[in-house]
Amino acid sequence: MEFVLHYAGPLKSGQSSGIRKHKHTLRKHFHQQLKMLTERDPLAQWDIFNEGPDSSGREGKYFFQRREFVFLPIVNVKLNGYAEVSIEMLRPERPGNLISETADIDNRLKTLFDALQVPKIEQLPANEVPAAEHSPFFLCLLEDDRLVTKVSVQAYRLLDPQRQDKNEVDLQIRIKTGASDTTRRSNYLK
Repeated sequence: MEFVLHYAGPLKSGQSSGIRKHKHTLRKHFHQQLKMLTERDPLAQWDIFNEGPDSSGREGKYFFQRREFVFLPIVNVKLNGYAEVSIEMLRPERPGNLISETADIDNRLKTLFDALQVPKIEQLPANEVPAAEHSPFFLCLLEDDRLVTKVSVQAYRLLDPQRQDKNEVDLQIRIKTGASDTTRRSNYLK
């Protein structure tokens, strides 16, 4: 399956203050897009997207409880899933200035990948609780960012005079998912 996620706004490095809250804000943004994706084929056919978490032992297989949140990753270890990620990043830096003190693209990409995966409990902001839209589960792209098998980043200059803060980005994130063992996937279809 192939699809595109989009984000426009600040993308902070992991060294920034309030980074847990920032990552969770990104997580909530991507949840909305992934929810739209799961409402359409082929994911809408998966039983797992039509049911909430229950006590039948699926915790840790499909669902991941983190305090009051129940996360459901689309790319999952149990499904032998993988993802290839291609990012077009517009930012107010000159072209070719990928790794510098001001751009800090490597730490900003780490922030992005942290926001795309199921967080660890300590990565959630304190006092954050799920909104109604995150019920029965909070969708995320990856169970773990180790499931990413290929990454490419193309940086362009953001030519918007209203968005010249060094943290501003406009991202087009192309995702290609697959399973290394497609026979196991059939267990999760209707």
